[in-house]
Amino acid sequence: MDDQPITAPETPPAPEERPSVPWRWGDLLIAFILGFVAGAVAIGILLAIFPGIDDLETTQWLFLAGGTIYAFELFFAWYFAIKRRGAKLRDAGVFMPTLGAVLLMAPAIIGVFIVEGIVAQVMVNLFGPTPTAEDQLLGGEGVLDRSQIPWVVILTVVIAPVVEEFFFRGLLYGYLRSKMPVIAAASLSGVVFACAHFTPLLIPSLVVLGIALALVYERYRSIAVPIVLHALNNGIVIWALYATV
Repeated sequence: MDDQPITAPETPPAPEERPSVPWRWGDLLIAFILGFVAGAVAIGILLAIFPGIDDLETTQWLFLAGGTIYAFELFFAWYFAIKRRGAKLRDAGVFMPTLGAVLLMAPAIIGVFIVEGIVAQVMVNLFGPTPTAEDQLLGGEGVLDRSQIPWVVILTVVIAPVVEEFFFRGLLYGYLRSKMPVIAAASLSGVVFACAHFTPLLIPSLVVLGIALALVYERYRSIAVPIVLHALNNGIVIWALYATV
């Protein structure tokens, strides 16, 4: 009888690391709802106190209204998920990454744009023209003037990426990632991110962007990196719009 070599039993693969977070999905839901409601109430109060606000240009009004809501969303997200739960901002990815990580965003945005473009073309073939950036900003009414560009840039290239990345990547994806694998967490957070923009025909493209931002966050653990990618994405869209006016 031949002697059989004795081999050590195979070591089972280590389970996928799932960093825990102290906040819960209910904290984020409450923060999102309260932020929107408080922002709407604050805008109503401003209109009552300063009736002349109605005379602002469309993009100035958009900046005021959007900036107010974003400010309350950011505050309530911080309060319920960080302050109330005794967490640290670093738990939500609020720290500076390496310079190399930021520099990688230039080629990354090219890949994201290619995939977004393919998805957008499929949507056009299926449902017809999708809303343009100008349609989203002006509600399909009016034409964007060059003098209005700074208001749009500040809101969409600076404020929106910071607030949305803190909420959707730092907090929402961070929570989902503590409960499920990377792909599932990135996909689910991408769907929520897309639906929160309330533009049905753009949901597929926004899902692609949301997943890409989540995967970037997973890689570097700092929301500064997806913030840069998000800002580049929005900036290119606004630049393309600016070039046509």
